[in-house]
Amino acid sequence: RFYNTTLTASEVAQNFRAGNFLSYDSIYSTSLEANLDAGDATTLTAATWSDKANSNNGTFNNFSSTLSNFYDKELGNWIDFDGTNDYLEIPASTNLDIGSGGFTYETWLLNEKSSGTSSVISNTFNVGGYTGYTLRIVNGTNVEFFIYNNTSIIFNQTASSSVTTNTWTHLAFTVASASSGAAVKLYINGILSSVSGTLSGAYGGSGQNIQAGQYPFAPSGRYFNGKMGVLKFHSEELTAAEIAQNYLATKNNYPNGKNATNYGAAFSAT
Repeated sequence: RFYNTTLTASEVAQNFRAGNFLSYDSIYSTSLEANLDAGDATTLTAATWSDKANSNNGTFNNFSSTLSNFYDKELGNWIDFDGTNDYLEIPASTNLDIGSGGFTYETWLLNEKSSGTSSVISNTFNVGGYTGYTLRIVNGTNVEFFIYNNTSIIFNQTASSSVTTNTWTHLAFTVASASSGAAVKLYINGILSSVSGTLSGAYGGSGQNIQAGQYPFAPSGRYFNGKMGVLKFHSEELTAAEIAQNYLATKNNYPNGKNATNYGAAFSAT
């Protein structure tokens, strides 16, 4: 890289940490079923966000046809959701759903919506009753996680005042298995939150396409407004240590203060 200015010591250190802190791809990837990472420009087109792990590619819906309008590798590696009608859709797969071997979903995101509901990820459908999982942010601060099975809510917890609007946050949830009584855990920035519990009934699977940035059955007002840097799905329950390691391995890629409105101010020379 060549710059037409003198970088400060902190800027050089940040570039070093971002590129050499740890190799994310080598960490806990044996059960990695899907890895959609905006940091890999080769996996992005104006229509598709390609899966680096397998073939669970996502399709962009209602985004600008020009990739640069919603993706900027140099400014943090994200996909920008406008909160109006943008969403990503990934075809249904049993490996991307809660199964007998457990399940983990993790993402880096920056929520810009301070009121209403922002849907992060959902494979919920309603055919004779809601079935599937849904992770969302309410009023910019509360993280809510639901699991439905045939109209029954078998898990429903809220981590109140747990995230901050316009701040990069690592969210992850794990489910030990699809059986009744299986442990369910929510992690925020690598730390196990107070929100945990067990499935109150068995989970039979959704079979529905996964949507990031939109709730399938109430999209009006529930579109995600903000940025997502990575989406990962594991076909097992990662441990607390593994979640923490994944967070630590990537946190320097999403330093707070680094977003579309203030990145230049944060890094401009004096």
